[in-house]
Amino acid sequence: MASSTYCMRYVQSGCPDGTNCHLRHDIFLCGCGLVLLVSSQLPHLEGQRHRALLAGRRDPRLDNRERYANRSAQIPSFLPDNIQSVPDAQTWITRCSQCGKDVDNSIYAAHVEQHVKQRRRNEIRLEIDATADDKEGVTVSGRRGIDFGVYESTAPKEIRIYINSTEANVAVISVRMRSSADGEVANPKFTATVLGKNNRIHRGGSRPVLITLYPQYDGYYQDVLELVFFHFDKRMSFIITRSVEATIGSREDHELLKAKEPYQRRMFTKFLPQGRIVRSSRPPVWTKSTWKVKLLGHDAPVDFIKSVYGPGVNPKKALAAIKAYMPPFFTENTYGAWFQVLLWLEEERVRLDLDAYSLTDVELKPEYPRYKLLVQGLAENRPSVLVGDFIQVSLTGYSGNPNARTWNEGRVHKVREYDVSLHFGNEFSTYRGTKFDVRFVLNRLPYRRMHDVLANDFNPSRFLFPDASHIRGATRVSHAMISEIRPYDRPLGEDEEQMETVAAILNQKPGSVPFVVFGPPGTGKTVTIVEAMRQLLDSSDDVRILACAPNNSAADTIVRKLGPTLGATKIFRLNALSRKLDEVGKDLRPYCCINGNEFFAMPSVEELKNYRVVVSTCLSACVPASLGIKRCGGNSLSAGGRKSTIECGSDRSIHR
Repeated sequence: MASSTYCMRYVQSGCPDGTNCHLRHDIFLCGCGLVLLVSSQLPHLEGQRHRALLAGRRDPRLDNRERYANRSAQIPSFLPDNIQSVPDAQTWITRCSQCGKDVDNSIYAAHVEQHVKQRRRNEIRLEIDATADDKEGVTVSGRRGIDFGVYESTAPKEIRIYINSTEANVAVISVRMRSSADGEVANPKFTATVLGKNNRIHRGGSRPVLITLYPQYDGYYQDVLELVFFHFDKRMSFIITRSVEATIGSREDHELLKAKEPYQRRMFTKFLPQGRIVRSSRPPVWTKSTWKVKLLGHDAPVDFIKSVYGPGVNPKKALAAIKAYMPPFFTENTYGAWFQVLLWLEEERVRLDLDAYSLTDVELKPEYPRYKLLVQGLAENRPSVLVGDFIQVSLTGYSGNPNARTWNEGRVHKVREYDVSLHFGNEFSTYRGTKFDVRFVLNRLPYRRMHDVLANDFNPSRFLFPDASHIRGATRVSHAMISEIRPYDRPLGEDEEQMETVAAILNQKPGSVPFVVFGPPGTGKTVTIVEAMRQLLDSSDDVRILACAPNNSAADTIVRKLGPTLGATKIFRLNALSRKLDEVGKDLRPYCCINGNEFFAMPSVEELKNYRVVVSTCLSACVPASLGIKRCGGNSLSAGGRKSTIECGSDRSIHR
């Protein structure tokens, strides 16, 4: 190999020169240890040499550390010496000979491996399909399948098919349904029986097979009939299969519910997150907020994400990478780092799932100064798009260097039932008929807020890991304490457990452990917490409460219960800017901050301080701190429905 032609650093540790490197990058390091040209990857992966070397490298007697050390010390190369250098742009992408796509060299190995796996799956599928062919002079009726149709009765139903032997003497060795071979012998849906005195079929003879359907419940039944024959002349066995199906239920209902058109699976289109991004502006319908505390990015480490979700990473390697990144112990000092790793993993998984909704060859319709993008499945939240989210578009058919591709970032200004309205930067323009590739960008704001909490140095053990020492000296409330309470909710006053809970909350000392109210649905947890909040507000004019709930519906319920008593001047419903106004009932709007564009807005710090109760979701609970209200600005905190939220999500309200 000519060292002046190929960049070995590219396959060893990554080339630090990037596009400025004058050496070729169209090479890859195979799992068997060889360095080869990308263009020869597919033949190599299917060859004997690759399998032999791979088997040798997987010798269980060779220690993993020794194997890795040997691999790092010297990587064998089998590149030709006489290949001339090519232009630099050509060395970063390679056109796949199988699908014709231009693929970045960094993932080309995994891309080709997918073609190899798909080819193997196709070969297996062809072999399975071939079992349905008549062969060796034996024909079985029902070549297109045995269909019982829509059957409304619960009585067994029978269908006969026929085996004909035109050229040879054969014997039927086995007749069975595939489900019985898989162990599903109890309550079979179908059975098959060869009729006749013996299992031999002479040349020119015929034999009937009785297939019986046993309806058990409404639904679609499917199985495969397997007929195994023995050829006396050739002394060999062979198999012929037939698919069997039935639909049990009302014929009329079946006609009403059947698909109007054949199902077509969504085509998965993935675009590499590379290239120049042209930014957009925030929706003009939003009121500008003054944030005093800047929210950091908290981006996931690139090497960690590649080691878990990178191409060719198997579950075993991914798990090892996760364990290596996580703290060895779970304590109050490692609590944040522990959950940050889990958050990065979840975030990347959600981002990969969002990639499944990427679009290609779509058109943007002008709605000056915005553009309309049609998104199928938007009404079902597939994908979920909110006002303020980002969607990136790029011209379809780009085949150059992925790092040089331009993506225009559009900000979602309106979300309708079947389309979204996007606003792009001043550089963006298009004309009728222009096609674009589209990718949806994950809204990282919820994850950034959770990371911000986990990176916070406020991690008292009484919150995270309370133990017996934190409740030393605590006593059960007395009957006198309970009798002093005059409940707002009269039915609650008749329940001893709920009244004791309210009294216990009222008599909690500063710095106590979190007070948890638990119980099955419908047992009065929310009513009890609301009553405790009312009693706290009556106990002192200095009490301020930040009430949090895992979702908007639960937060709205708290406002409905407290609002009539306190009034709109004392209780405030804090909503995210992206929440739709029509999701909020008219009875709740007096408690919200709504701008002239009929969108939710954030109040000023002075306005927020005037309220005695602020109700929000756990996600928005950190907004007061971001606006500039310092910690301990509220004397009490209440959070309902914690069982339906994740730990990092509920911590935002406590830590902030």
